[in-house]
Amino acid sequence: MSSFAMRIIWFFGLYVCATLARPQDLNVENVPKSLAAAAPTVIVKRATLDNGQPDLSLPNVNDNVLDKALNNKKFVDSQLKCAMGEGPCDNIGRKIKAYAPLVLRNMCNKCTQSDIRQIQRVMSHIQRNYPKDYAKILNKYQNGV
Repeated sequence: MSSFAMRIIWFFGLYVCATLARPQDLNVENVPKSLAAAAPTVIVKRATLDNGQPDLSLPNVNDNVLDKALNNKKFVDSQLKCAMGEGPCDNIGRKIKAYAPLVLRNMCNKCTQSDIRQIQRVMSHIQRNYPKDYAKILNKYQNGV
């Protein structure tokens, strides 16, 4: 896999993981009830930096919650549409899009080994189960959106 494709994988995986970690920022219709009920156990506290700006650090996501989300077609479809610019994005989507340039340049200093592992799982799932969408995402970000 090319390094560009890997960076795209990181970007989209970060988007999905962050969406799962902070469901209170999402529209209710985008969050499956099974995930909304499980989410409080995996949410990382929201913090502000010393200068009063929100902390945009990457959230932690429980592997079980990630598995449930990846198995919910409606939820994955809505997140894919956001990532491809074909559907509405929530607050998390807008925050994660701010990370896109960093991820695409391999400059995501906040990415841990756990983040990388989960992101790889997400993109492997998307590539296997949504190959057309996977190709669209690669094409969209390869062309410099």
